[in-house]
Amino acid sequence: MQQQDRPLIGIVGGTGDVGRGLARRWARAGYSVIIGSRRAHSAAAAASALNQAAQTEGWARPGAKAGAGTEAEAEAEAEESPAVRGLDNSAAAQ
Repeated sequence: MQQQDRPLIGIVGGTGDVGRGLARRWARAGYSVIIGSRRAHSAAAAASALNQAAQTEGWARPGAKAGAGTEAEAEAEAEESPAVRGLDNSAAAQ
């Protein structure tokens, strides 16, 4: 699957342990992720650390990125991605 074919993943609560872990795993798989938090500066710090890790550890993918915003911004940006629109968990489980 090419990077442009992959959905943009918005992670609400992306600065907690689980959210950071999911963001790292999806980013390592080549997905772009948007990390959301109640505090935009926390999300920005988490995204910066993830982008830095991708570069220094050598798993950065062309076109993939980690961005940040408030939880509402992360959700809205992911919803605007055409590859994500209409996706639900029942379809992914099949």
